[in-house]
Amino acid sequence: MIRQVKTYVKMFTNEDYKEYKSVIGAATMVKYNDSGVLEIHNKAKKNIMKYTPPVYKNVNDSIRNYYSEYQNKCVEYINTGRSSVLEEMNSILDEIDALVYYYVIINSKVKLEKESLISKISELYLQVKNIEDDYKEIIELQNELFGEVEKMKNLDDIPIIDFYIQHLPERLADEVLASKKITKPPKKEVPINDTFTAVQTSLLKQFPFHKLPVKIKTIEECNTRSNKKPYYISLKDLISAIDKDDELKEIFGPKYKKMTKKDICTIMLQ
Repeated sequence: MIRQVKTYVKMFTNEDYKEYKSVIGAATMVKYNDSGVLEIHNKAKKNIMKYTPPVYKNVNDSIRNYYSEYQNKCVEYINTGRSSVLEEMNSILDEIDALVYYYVIINSKVKLEKESLISKISELYLQVKNIEDDYKEIIELQNELFGEVEKMKNLDDIPIIDFYIQHLPERLADEVLASKKITKPPKKEVPINDTFTAVQTSLLKQFPFHKLPVKIKTIEECNTRSNKKPYYISLKDLISAIDKDDELKEIFGPKYKKMTKKDICTIMLQ
């Protein structure tokens, strides 16, 4: 579990990730090609660097998914008593604890008593001993761990990082920009002031938004919880729209019914 925490934290200082951020920062144009590969243009270096972009996951969404899976395994163990189910439950607990540790560490500042918080969570973790005797104790323990995370949200002077890097970017083969004048392509490429805005704009042109029951332009609009907004759409309506269309099913894959609303919005607008 501790090894996993270190892996999450080190993603941000990984050399491949730092290089990717540097390349993005120096780019003059960014777009996705037809294969979904990110093409980063740099006129100064006269090349196009191709990347499989990093995959980001929301910490709280992942914890909720693991917690739901853990509860299901508790019921399965009560019904079957199989030791293999206990092993799966322990594995899920390790994943939850790793994310909780990561969330605390990545958002901590020196003036916060970081070591005190980490020690507290470590003490709670060590209490996980009687899983065979009383699964309810484990659920209560997880609730206490989630409470520690909620306390972090109330610390206004801390910038909350609520995501982690699931997969690092992968640099593919580069291309040399042609020296002669290039004919303007049919699809206008977006010059970037804000790199991530340009990436998002490129995706907006590719995703078939006309197949959704409402008009969505930004990830904030997609994730809104205010049902009074004209662009509000519920998870149920998103799933229903995907159910009715083969192209959308192909985009989101066979597990779309198990996705959270944030996961679906990220695929559309990341």
